[in-house]
Amino acid sequence: MSQHNLSLNLTRPASSSLAKLIIKQKEYDAVDGILSRAGLHTALFALLNEEEVPDQICTSDCGTTLYVYRYDPSLPYALYVSHGALSERVVEEVYVPLKLAFRMEQEKSLALPCFGIGDYRWLGDKAWNADASLIAPPSISSTINSVSAGQPVYGTLAVAIKVVRDRYSLRLPQRVEAEENKFSSVAYAIHKGGPTWEHIKPPPGAEDTGQQCSGGGGSGPDIEPPDDPYKPPTAPHRDGRQVTDYCTQEVTSVSP
Repeated sequence: MSQHNLSLNLTRPASSSLAKLIIKQKEYDAVDGILSRAGLHTALFALLNEEEVPDQICTSDCGTTLYVYRYDPSLPYALYVSHGALSERVVEEVYVPLKLAFRMEQEKSLALPCFGIGDYRWLGDKAWNADASLIAPPSISSTINSVSAGQPVYGTLAVAIKVVRDRYSLRLPQRVEAEENKFSSVAYAIHKGGPTWEHIKPPPGAEDTGQQCSGGGGSGPDIEPPDDPYKPPTAPHRDGRQVTDYCTQEVTSVSP
């Protein structure tokens, strides 16, 4: 039987692990949405003080922000949305604060690619070893996927990791033909590592009202302010005396 040499070409897995990215939507603020608690409080406070409710910018559009985090900043990609309009890309470098709880661990995985470490401290300036003895808080180091301590410890680390991300503004006009999910959209990125996608969440209440009002106040509750802002216009549960004619059942007098 003849023999043949077998030639193998192996690729480095590290390069493929960097060919990935993450899409995240920015969390809405407490005052975003329709008649949020903050917006409702503002409107009621203005009414009770006989002040004009501030005008809100109400349109049939929703607005949000998307972030794209690349494990390799040179990784090319194209970002699309199934509905809506994207702005131009803005590259920014920021520090994201995190709290990492070590439970006799030496390494903690990260949900975002890390390109360095800023300020950090062990909460209480304390850390413990396996014998539950206090030890000097260990130094830390990082890779793109994790933060590591000098040894396995118990303790909580407050750390700011450096991230490089691409920021996009997304405008979502209402889909007039839709009876529900008027602002439904998916953002997806095409890149070497494969497609990555993220479902877009509209502001709270937008699907119910079909409008997005900046500041979260909407147009305010549909009520008239009382003459005296510190007293209710009626006293519904106040006791009173009513005199009724026994024969005719007509009310002859009413007194408080």
